[in-house]
Amino acid sequence: MRIKYHEISIEPDTLKVKVGSTIEWVNEDPVQHNVTSASGPLKFASGNFGEGHTFKIKVTKPGVIHYRCTNHPVTMNGTIEVVE
Repeated sequence: MRIKYHEISIEPDTLKVKVGSTIEWVNEDPVQHNVTSASGPLKFASGNFGEGHTFKIKVTKPGVIHYRCTNHPVTMNGTIEVVE
């Protein structure tokens, strides 16, 4: 599953996936973004990455993950529902 960081927003910002799925974020903006978990069964923090770069995780537990770009938290926050 691919999530785009585009025009300082997230597309899609809500996602439903199965346990074992790989999720990839791609930065399409000319500014630095990051992917940082806010809550849920999986903790992660990508660090900043620039245009054309990506960050991937594999979800291993069911639950609801809330994440954000800490550089742009008002417009760039999302939810991933992980189901069995």
